[in-house]
Amino acid sequence: MSFDLNPRGQHRAPSQKLKERLSNRALQFTATLTILILVVLFRAFAVQVLKRDPWISLSGEQYEQRVKLPAARGLILDRHNRILAMDLSVTHLAADPSLIEDRDAVSRLLEEVLGQKRDVYLDLLDPAKYQQFSLIQKNLTEQQKEVLLKSSLRGLIFQNDQARIHPYNALARQVIGITDQDDRGVGGVEQTQDVQLRGEDGWAIYQKDGHNRRFPSLELPSESPVNGYDLVLTLDYSLQALIEEELKKGVNQHHAKSGCAVLVDPFRGDVLAMATSWPDGAEETMPFAETIQNLNVQWDFEPGSTFKIVTIAAALEEGLYESNSLVHCENGKYKLAGHVIHDHEKEYDWLSLSQIVEYSSNIGAAKIAKKMGKDVLYKYAQNFGFGNRTSIAFPGETPGILRPSFKWNSFATATTAFGQGLSCTSLQLAMMTAAIANGGELLAPQIIQSVRNPEGIEVAVSSKKVIRRVISERTASEVRMILERVVSQGSGKLAGVERLPVAGKTGTAQKSVSGYRGYLPNAYVSSFVGFWPVLTPRYVLVVVLDEPQQMYWGSQSAAPIFSAIVSRISGLPLAPGVASPTMRRAENNDPFIFSSMNHPNPEVEQSNNISVAASSIYHVPHMTGLSLRDAMRKLSEIGIQARIDGNGVVKSQDPPAGTRITPDTVCRLICEKIL
Repeated sequence: MSFDLNPRGQHRAPSQKLKERLSNRALQFTATLTILILVVLFRAFAVQVLKRDPWISLSGEQYEQRVKLPAARGLILDRHNRILAMDLSVTHLAADPSLIEDRDAVSRLLEEVLGQKRDVYLDLLDPAKYQQFSLIQKNLTEQQKEVLLKSSLRGLIFQNDQARIHPYNALARQVIGITDQDDRGVGGVEQTQDVQLRGEDGWAIYQKDGHNRRFPSLELPSESPVNGYDLVLTLDYSLQALIEEELKKGVNQHHAKSGCAVLVDPFRGDVLAMATSWPDGAEETMPFAETIQNLNVQWDFEPGSTFKIVTIAAALEEGLYESNSLVHCENGKYKLAGHVIHDHEKEYDWLSLSQIVEYSSNIGAAKIAKKMGKDVLYKYAQNFGFGNRTSIAFPGETPGILRPSFKWNSFATATTAFGQGLSCTSLQLAMMTAAIANGGELLAPQIIQSVRNPEGIEVAVSSKKVIRRVISERTASEVRMILERVVSQGSGKLAGVERLPVAGKTGTAQKSVSGYRGYLPNAYVSSFVGFWPVLTPRYVLVVVLDEPQQMYWGSQSAAPIFSAIVSRISGLPLAPGVASPTMRRAENNDPFIFSSMNHPNPEVEQSNNISVAASSIYHVPHMTGLSLRDAMRKLSEIGIQARIDGNGVVKSQDPPAGTRITPDTVCRLICEKIL
């Protein structure tokens, strides 16, 4: 037997298998590695190409920041372009606590520059409370900003913004309103015209460095802000300041709970001044929301005897009475439907319609209403604007209360005639009085005169808005004469102003509040409504006091405030091109004549010792004795067409001075040469 021994051969087969196994593993590893590389490449492709935007945004946040570019809120100006509210560029200081390396050092610097205690700033810079943003202080001064910028401290953030300022401080605050921390309007025209005023914010991408300081770049995108529109109000700053001052004096003097006053142009409806006042110190204890309430539109009260203007106007317009018609006033007591109506202070027997208003007889007004009927009285109350909002551009306006006439009984009709059982605002009273002053038209009150775009171009201008004709010009003229006698010889004497005929009516009403049945004891609302000059009215003024504690009658409290305001307004210099006559009565009390004698504001011219109206934006001026050139200049200033006979000096004119101007008015001037 033989054997073929090969020591190496016995190992040949296992070595081959090992090689094959290693080769397979290498292939598997290579395949796995290839797959992993492909996955990574695909993932990188997906991140960098397919889904790149979120990652770009995230990376951009490390060195870029989107910053708001605040729009400047529009200006609010008075009718003579005095700025009442404006935006001012300011800088706020904030911080990113996570970037601050030495809180103690930064806190000490902030204490030195800004003034508060260091502990306050240590708390604001605590990264556990504020991770990336903490507001340190708003409205840095330029000096504070400069010192902090020079410090180059890492983590401080400077934010540019706009702050609302009022150059005349709290003047007309209830009319203008304020803005909140988000630059939104609160109260007044700031609220109602917020969309127009605030504009649209822009934005820009800023680059950031390691100290979190931001730098603008022209290469990065941005969008410029669009500033808000400017509002020109009908207010007159001088008149507003004057009325606020006198109203404040009156509220303090009579220890009233509050007071309000409104001055309007009776021929356009422009609100020239509107004031709300509280006693000294009261605002400090009131919620701030109450201090910006505009009582002229948000507070309604019973008008009291001022409503007798509506009653007599309705009686005259309906032809039921004439000014000298007599009414028996029952010697001070009038029983009606189980109730007794009294006249205050005096007992009257027979009074004319004019005297009922002059002496403010409740019984006389009740008897007029009885003859007139509730439906007629209700119609005129509605037509004069009671029970409806005036729709002026103020938030929270109340319509007042005027119950429908089918709910009136005979006693309710009687009390309505002298201003009980209904309520109104002082603005509603002003517009009712303006209808008497302007010849019988109820106008919509205006507070916005015009709107200008950011380039200063007017895009909207208000115009006179006649709601309806309420009474005829003849009736309005009769009522004006009656109301003049209220001041010259009746219950409104304390509203008078020397050498200036004033017309008006006093009002004293008991006060009722929701939740209390009947009237509050010893609580009254005192008021006076009036206008001047009587024949050519330029102003209507309403003054109202809430719960005066001394001399609560309207004739004793509101009327003297009215007089003080009128006296001061008549002493103001006139705006260029605007004038109105100052008038006084002749010795025989009839007719009216015009005079500038010894008056601080002479608004008249005199010729041949005859005093006549000089000029008014609503009435034909006096031109007799003037050269033809001067007369034509006067007419052109107020838009009246002229027809001329002759040349030289104006000998006579038609229509005469003081005649109310209409769209069809043509003035004939008869002239002759002076040798």
